[in-house]
Amino acid sequence: MRIRPVRDFLSVMSIGKILLIVVGFFALLAVVLGLWISGIFNRLVALQQGTDAAWAQV
Repeated sequence: MRIRPVRDFLSVMSIGKILLIVVGFFALLAVVLGLWISGIFNRLVALQQGTDAAWAQV
């Protein structure tokens, strides 16, 4: 079994396609990370509001 060198891979895929895949991956990663951080922030706000509501009953 022969291992294909990198230049064979690059000859099949153009540099533009590879760049598009890499940029798309990082864009998807940024979106997922942003949604995760906004979820954490929303959870913290909900906890703070719950705490404020509980103290308002005191």
